Amino acid sequence: MFAECSKKSSNISSVVLGMPHRGRMNILPLLFDYPLVNLLSKIQGKRDIPQEIPGIDDVVHHVSVSNSKTFFLEGNINDHKSIVVTMVHNPSHLEAVYPVSMGKTLAKKRDNKDGTDVLNVLLHGDGAVSGQGVIQESLTIHQTCECSVGGSVHIVNNNQLGFTADKRCGRSSKYW
Repeated sequence: MFAECSKKSSNISSVVLGMPHRGRMNILPLLFDYPLVNLLSKIQGKRDIPQEIPGIDDVVHHVSVSNSKTFFLEGNINDHKSIVVTMVHNPSHLEAVYPVSMGKTLAKKRDNKDGTDVLNVLLHGDGAVSGQGVIQESLTIHQTCECSVGGSVHIVNNNQLGFTADKRCGRSSKYW
């Protein structure tokens, strides 16, 4: 998907990614080139921000990162351009990241004066799309006049598995 956005023929200049905790530590070095030494240091409990600045540094799987990068799968590399890919900071509640990601996307769209577009990508996992809560709220506000990002790509990974409840106790339909 990012390689498609990176094509010179694409109008996308930026991708904003919102995702919960699981998978973030994998995505940081692989997709965003986040230095592995920094990631391992953070896992060991070392801070990125000086101690005298309270309340800013957070757990490793909340890290936010932005990178300009060319994504390429096939064809000619000269037919691709760099795009800015951002993974927004994950506030502690798992699904709270989705409206944050949509808000960042909207702000970037409004700031773009060159006519390019911004793609919002939301990753959901482990029983997160259950028909209630912040995800459904995000789905319902996405086309309101003040909140429209023009749509988001939702990638749902393993919606059947939720670790807090057995699926027969947590859902009334086998399809949720």
